[in-house]
Amino acid sequence: MKAAQIPPEVSPPTVQARRQAVPGKVSVGDFAEVRLEPGLLALLMKPAAETGVPPGRGVHPMSGIPLGLGVEVAIVAASGKENGIDVLRACHCAYESPMRPNEPVVARGEVQETGQRHVTVNMEVRSGADGRLLMRGEAVLVKTDGTTKAADLSSLIGEG
Repeated sequence: MKAAQIPPEVSPPTVQARRQAVPGKVSVGDFAEVRLEPGLLALLMKPAAETGVPPGRGVHPMSGIPLGLGVEVAIVAASGKENGIDVLRACHCAYESPMRPNEPVVARGEVQETGQRHVTVNMEVRSGADGRLLMRGEAVLVKTDGTTKAADLSSLIGEG
């Protein structure tokens, strides 16, 4: 779906806060907060007019949206949009509470570990309406070297 076709009730996540210890590098303690306004879950659960089937059926949007937002905040915390550390290599998460169709969702990510070829980010996703914990977990991000190999990150790691 092109940006012009996105219904007005659905907007992409926005970065609410970000701290980077060393500009241009990723460091332990760097963090970000990302917010998704209501609308996406309701859109995915609403039956489509032509088929009567919700477009989100089979992709589990009540769990997929919190996980996706968690990965997004991990990438932002690791400065992945600027430095290319934006490929999810591994992930572990636990769901604590179901997401409601019409609530904003806020994710916070903090870099916990930097390695030669990976960055580990703790992620937490909460209801923006009442602060309920929806999901917590850990994302391991890498930068690929143009193939499927994880690239060396030595030049991108800062002391934080």
